[in-house]
Amino acid sequence: MSKNIASRQGYSVFRRWQTWVRHIIFPDRSDYQNGFSVVEGLLIFIIVAILGVTGWYVYSSNKKTNNLLNSADKTSASTKSPTIASKSSPTTAALKEYKNNDFKFSFQYPSSWNLTEDISDQGRGREGQVYVTSPNGTNVHFDPNFGGKGGDCADDQANDQRTTRTCETRVILSVEKLDSSTADNPVYFYKASFTDPTRDGGKTKFFIFIGNGKYAPTTTGSTLGILLGGYDAIEAPVGGITISVEGKDDNKNSSPDFFNTQEVKEATPVLKSFKLL
Repeated sequence: MSKNIASRQGYSVFRRWQTWVRHIIFPDRSDYQNGFSVVEGLLIFIIVAILGVTGWYVYSSNKKTNNLLNSADKTSASTKSPTIASKSSPTTAALKEYKNNDFKFSFQYPSSWNLTEDISDQGRGREGQVYVTSPNGTNVHFDPNFGGKGGDCADDQANDQRTTRTCETRVILSVEKLDSSTADNPVYFYKASFTDPTRDGGKTKFFIFIGNGKYAPTTTGSTLGILLGGYDAIEAPVGGITISVEGKDDNKNSSPDFFNTQEVKEATPVLKSFKLL
């Protein structure tokens, strides 16, 4: 019941408002009666037009805004730097340098290695051992000395000629001239095999060492070595420097695979850092 009363009241208010509008537009009764339908239609058209223009404007603005946002997203995506997984390089250990002012040489070694210097004067000058030891037990020797009495491997059964029966067979597999070389003091890094004389079993071992061309040739190939005269030595301004490497992988030096062992990988950069001063 209350809903019907409210509805009739609302309708009555609407009709009074409509009559007031018509009276304002058409104060003359005849104009009101003749022109109402045309004006009313015109008003409806204007209202619809306004709503249509407003709706189109809102739609156009929204579309333009969306296009700008999409364009910005695409530009951002195209200009954004791609994410690249970085590869961490191995940490380069700090290096220490050893210098021997008597024999005029130097070399570098990782700070995590231990240096042993056992040098004394035994009547010929200061000589002895200088070597560095890695945490894994690899030893690299640069032993300064004044040499000793050499010998020969002449075979008395072959008219005192050198033969594989009495001489060591040395094969230079590769030779690399080091960057530390100078015109006056070249230094070479060697990979080689040494085979004992057949009378001593003829066992072959593989080695790495450095030299300056005084005791070992600077080309690959095979030669017969003199007993007590090693290739693995460098002639220094005074005396010589005996080079040797030893470690946990020595038991693998009967095969060329020895060159791939940890011992060789650790010792190689230390050997290659050697320099004659």
